[in-house]
Amino acid sequence: MASTAAEPTFELSRHLLGETADLRERFERNPLFSRVFADMVEARAYRRLLVAFHGYYDLLETLIRGHQGRTLCDFAELNLNKTAWLERDLSHLETSPAAPAPLAHLPRIRNRVEATGASFVTEYIAWHAEVAEKHLKLALPRDCIDAVHFVSAYGKSREMQWQRFCLYLDSQEWSMKEREEMTRTAQKTLAGMDAWLRDTIQET
Repeated sequence: MASTAAEPTFELSRHLLGETADLRERFERNPLFSRVFADMVEARAYRRLLVAFHGYYDLLETLIRGHQGRTLCDFAELNLNKTAWLERDLSHLETSPAAPAPLAHLPRIRNRVEATGASFVTEYIAWHAEVAEKHLKLALPRDCIDAVHFVSAYGKSREMQWQRFCLYLDSQEWSMKEREEMTRTAQKTLAGMDAWLRDTIQET
């Protein structure tokens, strides 16, 4: 009798989603998003959001690359290129990146476990960006309509990319201490990104 492969459980990703639920909800209520998710998006507000995201992602991805470890580095589907997507959008809008977010807003990343916890957040945002993509393509001014690489780069492979990342999480052997460490890093990444965006809107 042919054996049947077990269905993936995505146990660790479900755990991380549960442990970050309150922070993700607060993040999605960020006032900078409310400006971008208005019926018609102002070009200035959209530029401000992209600049703020770039300031955070640029430093975050640098930290992840420095501590990702061999297994995360070898995971071909995990693309540490969100900063490049943002730079393409900013270039299209003829907008220069601003100073990076202060280190106080960044999670502490010292090893591959913490790098994976931070990567969970960046992959989640890329996976969850479909609603944003649809809205922006309808609501952005004409001169901004092609500057949506950050929310659309995965395109139709968005769901597959997320599932591959979840499978990667489950394929590794993590101790209970490492799982807790990964969870804390994911939480700190979300909290820090939210705080940085809130600080940014206060400056406008």
